Amino acid sequence: MIVTGVQTIRSLDLDDLLVLSLLLEGCRAVDIGRYMCLTPPAITHRLNKYKLIFGPSFFDEFPQNTKRKILSGEGRIVAERAKKALRLFICIDDAISVCNFLKIPTQAKK
Repeated sequence: MIVTGVQTIRSLDLDDLLVLSLLLEGCRAVDIGRYMCLTPPAITHRLNKYKLIFGPSFFDEFPQNTKRKILSGEGRIVAERAKKALRLFICIDDAISVCNFLKIPTQAKK
């Protein structure tokens, strides 16, 4: 079952955006896990979630002994958009930090 539309967006969190961005950069799953302080089963769970959400062709097929997950063409498109979304979240976080530093209210008072 491939999830589509709003369900897809609701199935992903910021960590997923980061994992997808790192996969796009060619990082190995084990290195992503170390960087994010996630256990190997947690990373495997996320990779399986992507196959469930986006379909089995999300990764290119390689021999089972290969530890590197390579995004397919479809996977690269999703990961590129995830990277853009992650950048937007970082910009939002930066804006909030600036507002807090300058003591600018982020919400209009009534």
